[in-house]
Amino acid sequence: MSQESSNQKSAGLLFVAAVVGWLVPGAGFIVLGRFWKGLCLLILIGGTFAAGAYVTNFRGIAFDDNQFYYVGRFGSGLLWFLSFTLLSPEPRGLVTARFYEAGTLYMSLAGLLNLFVLLNLPFKGPSRGKAVAPQSTETQSSPP
Repeated sequence: MSQESSNQKSAGLLFVAAVVGWLVPGAGFIVLGRFWKGLCLLILIGGTFAAGAYVTNFRGIAFDDNQFYYVGRFGSGLLWFLSFTLLSPEPRGLVTARFYEAGTLYMSLAGLLNLFVLLNLPFKGPSRGKAVAPQSTETQSSPP
């Protein structure tokens, strides 16, 4: 019975980690106790989104511009919400189409990467303990 309750607790913790990880990229791993992995993902995914916003001169993505990029930002959590409130779909200066396309790709890629990271939450990485040498199944015979 205690194993059943521990399974429910771990499932509940995974759900909380997934919600928090969607809101703040990488925070799901921090909730699960893997601080450095979560911090690294926060910097990488958040930085990718911020770089995309900078390249587009802080212009948001309108649905008519590119439907795929518009939906792709959804995985970014709070960054997605902030992009609707802070980034305007109207041009704020001169941005060439080439740079705008790259920036919107970065913002969308950040959202898709965060969704991929959320799928990785239930899996544990390799153990960091000492490697154990495999034991030989053959018996050594002593010389007569």
